[in-house]
Amino acid sequence: MRYIRHNYKGFTLVELVLVLGIMGIVLTAVSSFLITNVTHFHRSDDQIETQYNAQVAMNEIIDNIIDAEKIESINFKDSVVYSGSPITVIEIVFKINNSKYFQVVYNTTNNSLRRGFGTSPTTITTNQFANNISDFKIGLIDTLNYPESKGIEIEMTSKVKEETTVLKNQVYFRNSE
Repeated sequence: MRYIRHNYKGFTLVELVLVLGIMGIVLTAVSSFLITNVTHFHRSDDQIETQYNAQVAMNEIIDNIIDAEKIESINFKDSVVYSGSPITVIEIVFKINNSKYFQVVYNTTNNSLRRGFGTSPTTITTNQFANNISDFKIGLIDTLNYPESKGIEIEMTSKVKEETTVLKNQVYFRNSE
């Protein structure tokens, strides 16, 4: 007598559909987790970039003006009467000593800062040193008249995409009269 043997190898359609459904649920959870982490990574990267840009620019300015005697000239963005609170500045020149001047120029078109040195206020050549600076404000310390100021308050805003960092610092001139 001969026995007929049935060999049922493989999966049924119901088993395949069930496995695909479970895999879909697991992959959805994993992909939403990954997408959230990538988004947070990019946001953190933008925050770091804004902080770095602002801090490097602030340090460069402070390192160069701390030995200043006075502010030689200042040009505000808008024609306003200075009232004591920081105002957006387009250009500021510091007298370091009789033969050295330092200038900072804020370019509102491309949101950058330029700086340079010269032997007089009219011989200064500037180079770009900071990007993504969306605002650059200066306030005078203890006076409303810039030649008499013993120091300045700097307020700098850096923006990359949606992330914004605001740095504030006060600098008193070491060599003021």
